[in-house]
Amino acid sequence: MICERATALISVGLFLLSRVGVSTSYVLLSVAMLVLGLGLGLVMPVLVLAVQNAVPRPEMGVATSSSIFFRSIGGSFGVAIFGAIFANRLAYWLPQELPASAHLSTAQAGALLHSKLSTIAALPPAVHQGLIDAFSNSLHTVFLLAVPVGVLAFGVSLFLREVPLRGSGSESLAAAVVEGGEATVPGP
Repeated sequence: MICERATALISVGLFLLSRVGVSTSYVLLSVAMLVLGLGLGLVMPVLVLAVQNAVPRPEMGVATSSSIFFRSIGGSFGVAIFGAIFANRLAYWLPQELPASAHLSTAQAGALLHSKLSTIAALPPAVHQGLIDAFSNSLHTVFLLAVPVGVLAFGVSLFLREVPLRGSGSESLAAAVVEGGEATVPGP
């Protein structure tokens, strides 16, 4: 139940961020980031707990580390894919948004984006606005393309079966002793 709500929040947060533009207020930007952050914050620990609860106790360490490993791999691929989309869109939008009188190549404009904010602020107003608009349009595309990923996560979360949580482990130790099994208690 939490996973469905959390992934729905993620999808809504990504959509809200895709609507952000140059003139968006800090309040609306903060709300969009809050919604996305709440969704991510709710889903991450629940997924680890679900993985731990779905496997036998002796395999819990492997399952937990595998879950975290694949989350890291997914994050790396996600950053690479969406970073490539952003770079591609920025290369598309820079020539469109910069005035022809600026005489900046795409590489020069890209180098400007890596400079200090004071350097960008000191640019002529048309060039400054062109850089900001290109950046904004590129981010719009990235977040808009991320929305289906959030919706897909929501769809997958609908098919997760709910499994009651296990106890702390002392119950299973007591059950093993009662059933006549041998139980070993780890030493200090």
